[in-house]
Amino acid sequence: MFAQTDMKSNLTDDEINDLTSKLTMKLLLNDSQMSAVTGLLKTYGSELQKITAGSGEIRYKDKQELISSINSQVEAILDSKQKMKYDVLKKDWWSSINAEESD
Repeated sequence: MFAQTDMKSNLTDDEINDLTSKLTMKLLLNDSQMSAVTGLLKTYGSELQKITAGSGEIRYKDKQELISSINSQVEAILDSKQKMKYDVLKKDWWSSINAEESD
């Protein structure tokens, strides 16, 4: 599974914008929420790269811990109605993030 050494683990700006747009459309995010989600996705990409490369100051022990942390931070910026919708769609949203990573 980890045999691929050229696996890209960092999301491009276009991918981040696309993923943020998907979440914005489904949750009706306001501008500050959109900005926060974009920042969280950038953090996710850079932290995942550290985990994958095994270099730098690693703040998370594995990808699952990183995803859990980002999920909590996304939920923290949502209102109660948005949280209910996010609970339903977060699995699909994370699947699309993982798909973007491996493209």
